[in-house]
Amino acid sequence: MSSQEKRQLHNAILDYKDPAKTKEGEDSYEATMGVHNHILDDVPEDTNVFFAMTRKPSIPELIITWECTYMVYSEGTIKYQGERAKLFGKKKR
Repeated sequence: MSSQEKRQLHNAILDYKDPAKTKEGEDSYEATMGVHNHILDDVPEDTNVFFAMTRKPSIPELIITWECTYMVYSEGTIKYQGERAKLFGKKKR
C-alpha cells in the first residue's frame, strides 16, 4: 500500500480580467506583468508557473512570498528578484 502526500497549494485564487483597451485618443494602458502573493511557502509552486505560462496576454507574473519575490516568465523561466523586505519594506505577518 502506498501513501500519498497531500499539501495545500493556495488559500484562494483571485482571477481578474485585463482592462479593455479604450478608444483611440483616450488614456489607456496595457498590462506588462501580473502580480500575486503566495503565502503558503517561500518558493513558487508548479501552479504559479503554469498560470504564468498559460495566461493571455502572455506577460510575466511577479510572485511575492513572505520572504522572497520571484518573476515567472511566460516560457516558464523563474528568476529570483530579492528579499521581500528589501524590495517592499518591512514584512507583516
